Amino acid sequence: MRESSVKVENKIIRDKKAIVRTDTDTCIGIVGKNYKVVEDKTLLKHFKSITDDLGMDWKIKSFHEIRGGQKTITNIEFSELSKKVNKKDTLNLTGYIVNGYNGFSSAKLILGFYRVVCKNGMTIDTKELQIGYRHVGNVNEKLIEQFKMYIENKVKKATILITAMINHRFKNIKQIESVIDKSDWLGEKYKSQIYNAYKAEKLAQKLTFWRLFNAYTYVITHNMKINQESRLNYYRHLNTESKEWETRF
Repeated sequence: MRESSVKVENKIIRDKKAIVRTDTDTCIGIVGKNYKVVEDKTLLKHFKSITDDLGMDWKIKSFHEIRGGQKTITNIEFSELSKKVNKKDTLNLTGYIVNGYNGFSSAKLILGFYRVVCKNGMTIDTKELQIGYRHVGNVNEKLIEQFKMYIENKVKKATILITAMINHRFKNIKQIESVIDKSDWLGEKYKSQIYNAYKAEKLAQKLTFWRLFNAYTYVITHNMKINQESRLNYYRHLNTESKEWETRF
């Protein structure tokens, strides 16, 4: 990325600057003159400095550009942080580091899990860890402790949520059909795919919330031809909705 001056009718606008991709020479955002560009490699280096101090190892799984590079999402996996939810079901902790170049998106970390058995993704909840651009490169004890508490809090919440979904069951298939039908954030095609994925899921406790939750995550992860930002939004919808199942049934 590079910065460039902004001209209107051959006059330079002094309180604005353009953010330009160096590989395509394309302008991806007009921002204020004090806007600080933090490239992905710098943000990842900052993040690694924090996790190294905590003894947490991770690797990049995938990288996604949104809207021509105005936003990027780097999917990472914490290789040594996993959780067994039953004998055959293991979840690996994963994260999404979001960066923006258009002045509208802040840097943030979204935590989730990656279901090993079927490669489904999922997020933990809707709250993200904001990463202030002005603090990038300045790793101190307060920041490390903040990140440690964030990880511990999210994993604790996820454990409670997953345990509840494994232990709770629907009374009959009609209740499951009702849940899927009321997912207004999904098109009819995907509702049908979720029901089929649910029937194909081989779990001993056939009517568990966990089984239905994984039918949703399977379709969102594997069947939807959408960008990573939209996929994360679908995970958020599912998180919000699944927390209501217990009160409804």
